[in-house]
Amino acid sequence: MTISEPRTSPSVGAADPAVFDEIGARLRARIAAVVVAIIAVGGLWQGACLALSALHVVEFANLKDVAHPWWVALACVATSVLSPALYPRLARSSRSTPAILLSIGTALVVGFVGSSTHFALVVPQMVWLPVLIAAATCTTPWVFVTFTVTMGLVLARHGLVPALTTVNNVVTIAVMMLLVVFVRWLHDAGLREAAVAHGRLMQTLDSDALTSLPNRRRFLESVVEALRFLPRAKKGLAVLRVDLEQFGSLTTALGRDVGDDVLRQVGALLRATVRSTDVVARSGADDFLVLLFDLPSVVGAERVAAKLVERLEQALPAGTRTVHLSVRVGVAFVGADAVPDAERVDDGAAERLVQRAETALARAKAGGRSRVAIEHGDHECQAQRRFVLSQDLREALDRHELSVVFQPIVELATGRVVKAEALVRWKHGTLGAVSPTEFIPIAETNGTIHSIGDWVFRVAVQQASAWRAAAPGFQISINRSPLQFREDGDGRHPCLAMLDELGAPPDSVVLEVTEGVLLDANAPTKARLAALRAAGVQLSLDDFGTGYSSIGMLHGFDMDVVKIDRRFVQGLSRGGKDWVLCGSILTMAHALGLKVVAEGIETEEQRALLLELGCDYGQGYLLGRPMPAVDLATRLQP
Repeated sequence: MTISEPRTSPSVGAADPAVFDEIGARLRARIAAVVVAIIAVGGLWQGACLALSALHVVEFANLKDVAHPWWVALACVATSVLSPALYPRLARSSRSTPAILLSIGTALVVGFVGSSTHFALVVPQMVWLPVLIAAATCTTPWVFVTFTVTMGLVLARHGLVPALTTVNNVVTIAVMMLLVVFVRWLHDAGLREAAVAHGRLMQTLDSDALTSLPNRRRFLESVVEALRFLPRAKKGLAVLRVDLEQFGSLTTALGRDVGDDVLRQVGALLRATVRSTDVVARSGADDFLVLLFDLPSVVGAERVAAKLVERLEQALPAGTRTVHLSVRVGVAFVGADAVPDAERVDDGAAERLVQRAETALARAKAGGRSRVAIEHGDHECQAQRRFVLSQDLREALDRHELSVVFQPIVELATGRVVKAEALVRWKHGTLGAVSPTEFIPIAETNGTIHSIGDWVFRVAVQQASAWRAAAPGFQISINRSPLQFREDGDGRHPCLAMLDELGAPPDSVVLEVTEGVLLDANAPTKARLAALRAAGVQLSLDDFGTGYSSIGMLHGFDMDVVKIDRRFVQGLSRGGKDWVLCGSILTMAHALGLKVVAEGIETEEQRALLLELGCDYGQGYLLGRPMPAVDLATRLQP
């Protein structure tokens, strides 16, 4: 499979990393708020006690020996005031540098304040708080180590190491360390619980709870991804709508639990029947959707649909008995060239494709039991392709996407290349080669046929002028759209004006005219054709014999050349119907003084038979395919 595999429904407990970060940040903020509240209250209480003791309002036995009670009280109050501003920021950050600096600063400030009593009072409030906050992040080890080393140096400097051996300080440190461990456990547990909840939510959004298959929402996302990849895949895709007929009756008769079990079996059978790269989804109570990739044609989708019907209609266990399901499948196929531009595929394209499958399913239901119906029409995609081509054709000339190739026209009696037909080609920037039969009608519709036609005329005439220097008498045949003939204006014909501008002789050009132009010709059009021929431009009646009044065209208009359509040449054989028709056309044309070109010569036998009938010129793959000007130049002879 060339397209990336569709995402599967997330398993329980799986979550987006961004979700983890958000949940973790919220948890750290909550833990910080609780700790800050505790420490702030404790700091205010300690500060108040120290102040009351310094004022001798209340006597506290453990505070009577404090050397600088007002400094210690100020430190406690400052801790209470600053902690709400500093520590929540630390909690929201996963970086260790702020926590380390805060720990060092706190340890140094407290260490240089005073006696061991100061440490006994202030350390629980100020020093361990950064460690506790950092414990809720990923910075606990570095902060703990940094603080411990710094505090050890400070205590050693003051000779206060023995003070830490007191039971009070040992218990305080032990409690704080246990609190750090508890906070970390609380953080991790909350994160795990939130991740599981998030995974369950995502599973509910993207998959069917009963069968664990993707749901309709996820299926449509897969279809959009597939359609956007289609221009590069070079193969088609199909959406299958699988319906279990009268499944409601089975549930009513055997119970909902049995019905659910059958649905699970159907989902498993569908999944086992298609390739691992295909997508199977449950879209409704008894409806399933299947997305098939890499299909060369609709035949592949039809075969898979038939195989699904065969597998699902086998006997399935249902409680204490077995059941046989009646299955119908609607298929909507999209060809490899149906999507013109991946960037313009919208979300509605997937819904429309599913609707096409539903339309096919309706036909299957109307046609009898266990039938597969296929919806071949790519109307939406074709309309989108036409729109894209119409828009891009307006800029094709400026983007240098158009080119002119030349197919040689050979004099059958001598084998010399004496003429060539100029043909326009379009190599789209993203779609590749676009057939003239597709883009010429679009050009006629959106009005770009005039600029494209004039550009082709100029390129062809300039090239013919260069070739005539090596092959005197060489002529170039140029197709001109019926729309151009009708809208050329009443003044001097644009073709004659361009010939004058390019300094090319009129007899170097043969304008090919279709029967449609002559059938719709009014008086001004007839006058323009007459003016062209009077100036020396030759006129060729293209695809002669395909219309219902070809002979009438020869009677009503002066022509120089008749081109026998390829359909009379393809089946040409001695004595056959095409042999008689080609002979009659040649006899009539020569009697009227016209030259004849036979199109579509692909075999040596066809060339020999046409030469035997007296055909003047031939054109076709046997004599030369359309080629760049540089290649045709090598075949010209003086």
